[in-house]
Amino acid sequence: SVKPIESIKKVNRPILLIHGDEDPKIAMKYSQHLLDAASTPNKKLLIISGANHDNVWQIGGDRYRKEIKSFIEKWCNESNFTNKKLLLD
Repeated sequence: SVKPIESIKKVNRPILLIHGDEDPKIAMKYSQHLLDAASTPNKKLLIISGANHDNVWQIGGDRYRKEIKSFIEKWCNESNFTNKKLLLD
């Protein structure tokens, strides 16, 4: 079985976690535990106030989109793909 807390320790690439603070399915503390366990220094937890498990993108709106766009622009640029830093390990 997959254990996210163990799996994330092996990830050495940038990580963006997004969580709604009103998520009834997965407590927000688990996203924080994942963030803390991640070995990469390039990690971020975006908390969307008022969002649950299924509407985080709707409630997050512009902030949600801007954070994802910024993450992609920062970590998925052409040089990273050219060097296969994000594609292969």
